[in-house]
Amino acid sequence: MKTRAELDGDEWVINGQKVWTTQAQFADYVFLLARTDPEAPKHAGISYLLVPMKQEGIEVRPIQQVDGSADFNEVFFTNARCPKENVVGGVNNGWKVAMTTLGFERGSSATTGHRRFLKEFNHIVGEAKARGKDTDPIIRQRLARTWSNIKIMEINGYRSLTDALNGTHQTAALGACNKMFWSESHQRTMELAMDILGMDAQILQGSAESVEVLPGLRRGRSDYPVDELQAAFFFSRSETIWGGAAEIQRNIVGERVLGLPKEPKVEAKQA
Repeated sequence: MKTRAELDGDEWVINGQKVWTTQAQFADYVFLLARTDPEAPKHAGISYLLVPMKQEGIEVRPIQQVDGSADFNEVFFTNARCPKENVVGGVNNGWKVAMTTLGFERGSSATTGHRRFLKEFNHIVGEAKARGKDTDPIIRQRLARTWSNIKIMEINGYRSLTDALNGTHQTAALGACNKMFWSESHQRTMELAMDILGMDAQILQGSAESVEVLPGLRRGRSDYPVDELQAAFFFSRSETIWGGAAEIQRNIVGERVLGLPKEPKVEAKQA
């Protein structure tokens, strides 16, 4: 672990680093996995802490993206403090809590996520019509595929909701499938959007006023004014990474759903 915590009376003292923390610059609290037992095996000895951010000893460094937005951050902890009782799920049980959190994040987001993609799809169709590309058979086929994928997302959302209501405990499997499907589908959709825009996609289409708050409350740069579709295209490149990389999702599906053997570990060679 890159972050460790030690008890000092009624508080945890935290030192280390956490990277890719979404909107940490605006947060009052942050969930943090910290090693609380350095002698424990790899996935044990880790606790899930709810850490107050408004204190000395915490430095947030935004990681600026190509469009000037900075959703992701690197956070440094230097003797930062966290109340002893701010442990979620018990001391040294953080890995299990984190996996449960990720499972719900990937699963619950699938229940309504298709709605934003449908709104975005309608925007793309409007651009295709405005440019006379809605009669292009290849563009029409790609638009039809995109619409089909959005309907699949909607159906997958119902599956996740049904699982939660019936207690069939397929959250991890459904979440991995859903996350992998929507993130890869959205990347292809945004590539289609850029193809429809054509050479216009190479030109900054926004205005200095429009980039102050981009989709999803993303902050942009006034000297790099992307419009809504360009911003979505840039952000879509990260979607197969955050929340569990697509490669990890495939491992989860292969090992936990299909029962395939685990990927062999690479052993470090001695010099």
